[in-house]
Amino acid sequence: MASSYPFRDDVPSSALAHLHATLSSPSEFNLPEVTPKTPARGYQGLKERYHEAGFDAYVTGVCFIGLCNRLVKLSPDKDLKKNKLSKVTQLIEPFMNKVCEVLLRDAHSAVGYSVCPV
Repeated sequence: MASSYPFRDDVPSSALAHLHATLSSPSEFNLPEVTPKTPARGYQGLKERYHEAGFDAYVTGVCFIGLCNRLVKLSPDKDLKKNKLSKVTQLIEPFMNKVCEVLLRDAHSAVGYSVCPV
């Protein structure tokens, strides 16, 4: 999603650490503040633990929300700004179930060609 239009000009890298840093800088992505229900558990602040499965999943979710927030801001549809989930779902539909396989060596043998969302 981050390497596709309309984000590719604003996001130089879709590697998770780079993506999170880009979206965390003051920008139009508006990352959410996430506070764990139990303070002793969960992830808070910028203590990075990339490649730890739970942290990577957490950061992926936060980045996804930031990308969705940017799509909402770019959309001329005023209902989106009222948090209409069904409208936001329609907005992210073009990005659903897309996997960029450009760097996967096995992808060429599996499907015969490289698949990357545009």
